[in-house]
Amino acid sequence: MGGGASKKAAAKKAYEEKEKEKVAEKEKEEVAAGARRRSSLMAAQKKLSATSAMEDGDPNKAIEHYTEAIKLSTAAGDEDDSSRGIYFANRAQCYYQLENWTKAADDCEAAIKLTPFLMRVWRLLGQARFRLGELPAAKQALENALKFDDSDAESKTSLAEVLEAIAANGGGDAANGGGDAAETPAAAEAPET
Repeated sequence: MGGGASKKAAAKKAYEEKEKEKVAEKEKEEVAAGARRRSSLMAAQKKLSATSAMEDGDPNKAIEHYTEAIKLSTAAGDEDDSSRGIYFANRAQCYYQLENWTKAADDCEAAIKLTPFLMRVWRLLGQARFRLGELPAAKQALENALKFDDSDAESKTSLAEVLEAIAANGGGDAANGGGDAAETPAAAEAPET
């Protein structure tokens, strides 16, 4: 009977070890979830700081805050990519205001990957591509913006300017020797708060 008791004791010990492992794993998951929540909250706070910087007329400071928000939301492993998409979109707006068309376009592309449904990002991408002289890409982006909101006057105005520039260039792409980019499209809207 001694063998049966030692098997029971061994089984009980194995069971207790498994339970301890489960508890430790659950605690580890809870700590990680708490860290993700803190990162998400800190990212949201950075967004508020960026908005404040924009209101104070300091797009460079806003870019710093949006960059931190993007890093924090990435570290948080946010399931909701739309927040990160908005951070990219808002940072793109800051770059656009600073006339850094390439970075504005790059951030628009990043935002579109995360939140393809934001009309204003498509519009801003079109405006940035227009400023870069990438007329076919500008046209496509503005047409996409109008697919989301066919009544958006700013997108319509910007698209008309792009089409005019394309016609003036004989239908060519300014970036491929078709001529200079036209004047600034209508100013893009302020970052979303």
